[in-house]
Amino acid sequence: MRIFTTPLSFALLALTLLAGCAAPAEAQTVLPEWAGRGERSWDRSRLPQLDRRGALFRSARALATSDAGALLCRVHVDGDWDLFADPDLLVRVRGAGVRGEVWGTENSRTEVFGVPGVRLRRGQQLSFQVIDRDVTFDEQVATVRLRIGDRLPVRAQAGQAEVECRAATADATGRGFDRARTAATRATARVEGARPDLRDVSLGRPSEAAAAARGHLVQAAAWRGWRELNDDRRRVERAEAGFDDRLRAAVAEADAPRAGSRVELPRGAARVTELACAPRDVARLWPDAPDHVTCVVMVEVESARHTPEEVLGGVDVVDARGQQHFSIDRRVERTRAGATVRLAFASRVRPRGALLRLGDHRFLARLE
Repeated sequence: MRIFTTPLSFALLALTLLAGCAAPAEAQTVLPEWAGRGERSWDRSRLPQLDRRGALFRSARALATSDAGALLCRVHVDGDWDLFADPDLLVRVRGAGVRGEVWGTENSRTEVFGVPGVRLRRGQQLSFQVIDRDVTFDEQVATVRLRIGDRLPVRAQAGQAEVECRAATADATGRGFDRARTAATRATARVEGARPDLRDVSLGRPSEAAAAARGHLVQAAAWRGWRELNDDRRRVERAEAGFDDRLRAAVAEADAPRAGSRVELPRGAARVTELACAPRDVARLWPDAPDHVTCVVMVEVESARHTPEEVLGGVDVVDARGQQHFSIDRRVERTRAGATVRLAFASRVRPRGALLRLGDHRFLARLE
């Protein structure tokens, strides 16, 4: 979005500068190490990016194209694009067997990024379409075409955008790829070995190991592209699916009392009396429930010395698919024996085969 040369525009710009919103020119040429981390996606439509690509770009030395490994590029944009801040860059890369895009750091006219999977040779041409992305519409900055010669770095400029590309050595690229791939393999093995635990808050899900496996594979792909990692990707996805299968089996086989049965808890007892997900039944059990309440569970609580909250502790529902549903609100009505507790859920619970976990998730009741 360009700045229109009106008195109001100049006044707003002056206020922005006085407030210190504009980064000094020298600061805009150095990419922060945290920048752009949201783009490291499992989705292949975006080019995978190295965590420390800024430092790698700055440390890259001149070398022959034949000795180059991972390609590291920097785009810098001049001119005025956003009224209150620097542009939010989107770079689409084409050529040399690569087709993808990089979402840059918000409010930065400089972005450093990798172009993995390129096998560099003299005479190749890469195209960099530089865009200022916006909420309402994207604005074309320039398309920079860069031709690879005998040596790196190489630079090219078009309009108000400049691109410079350097490269890590082939040896450094190979070492980085191997380290990341080995770390991904180890994390994937932890996912494969994980077993469900229905009395654990997170059901024993290997979430941390799965995230590590994906993250390390993205880093490996950021060195050399996805071509060599298709089997690794499938192994991670099979490992995650395998845990989900084991969790569904554990839920189905769990020894839990049926709804209506009394469940003894450390600080009292509880009995599930009703689960309602139909709108009419939800309105009956919770007449003034907000629209986002989709299900209500009724529980009778008994205790001589403890409050209903102390008796029930953490409460959630695990359905037959292994998905967790968390209570977002509760209402308590005192009775002679204890209390009737209404638990509200914002996600629709499928009762067939589902488990209600009570007492900080350590005790089960079957909802059927």
